[in-house]
Amino acid sequence: MTVIIFFYGGVIYAPFMELETSGIIFKTNIEIAGAHASDKELEVREVINDDRRRVLEISIRASGVLKRHRAAEPITVLCVKGEGRFSAGAELDEIVALTNGTIVALGPDIDHEVNADTDLRILVTRFK
Repeated sequence: MTVIIFFYGGVIYAPFMELETSGIIFKTNIEIAGAHASDKELEVREVINDDRRRVLEISIRASGVLKRHRAAEPITVLCVKGEGRFSAGAELDEIVALTNGTIVALGPDIDHEVNADTDLRILVTRFK
């Protein structure tokens, strides 16, 4: 599966991808259905970084964990491959099952972590 990302305005930073632009629309394609790119348990690649948002592609191997952390900005998390769990809150007791197509929205400064049941790939958008 290929995800096509369009953004209006701003400057987009995509160091490992070809970026197309026509006026105010920026477009890039990322391949997200392929195999895990490395032997690392966790791999993070920046897809876009502009004045309004930062988009990260995060790959987590089966049984891996993106450990508890928080973002100062609101975020969305889109599961694009695999299965896992997104936990949030002071006790990480609010849990959402992640499967292909699941999207989670979270406000700023909320503790959260991601556990991968299978190889998992998510797109995280941090809004500035």
